[in-house]
Amino acid sequence: MKVRGNIIPQAPQSYHLVYYFQRDELTLKYPRGGEGFVPGEYQVVRWDAFGSEGQFTLEYSLNGMNDWALIANNIDGSQRHYDWIVPSNVVGKAFLRISRDGQSAVNQEYFSLIGQPSFDFDYVDESTARISWHPVPGADRYDVYTLGEKYMEMIDSTTNTQMEVSINLEERKWYSVRARKKTSLIGRRAIAKAYRHQPCETALSLQLQLDMY
Repeated sequence: MKVRGNIIPQAPQSYHLVYYFQRDELTLKYPRGGEGFVPGEYQVVRWDAFGSEGQFTLEYSLNGMNDWALIANNIDGSQRHYDWIVPSNVVGKAFLRISRDGQSAVNQEYFSLIGQPSFDFDYVDESTARISWHPVPGADRYDVYTLGEKYMEMIDSTTNTQMEVSINLEERKWYSVRARKKTSLIGRRAIAKAYRHQPCETALSLQLQLDMY
């Protein structure tokens, strides 16, 4: 290899020669596995590949890769993403597969499909609040989280659709809830909500004067 320098302020000039191998392979980048997807939402599936020839086929499996269902089989060879509508199933071992011209790739670990809880708060007493939510189809347990020093931390797990938590008057905390089924189907946490613990009733004193004028 011969290197000719055209714009060098002074000689000699040191330089580095770097290189990398561009492999002719197909890699699924997202999902990687471990995610919790909500049925009916859009997820952008992403992959890497070499070249733009041919067409991609995208499939999903809901039973641990025993069977595959077609999503699309005419994805342009230059495309590297696809907007997928998550099916309305509740499963714990879902996979995606992208393939082209004899090459294929799947996510490294399974992901889950289950809904997110919609939750709210109620004042119980001066030191207690209640978090309650609607049942999520397919779920048999719920994990309740609060914001710790830096991250969301689980308070406890329950089979009910409500949980009482300790909190001081005027204290403000962030909470979230996620649905799951046993240990193999774990959903995504709902978007956290802030709650300030205040009495829901205020005593009022009214003085009325009734006359004819």
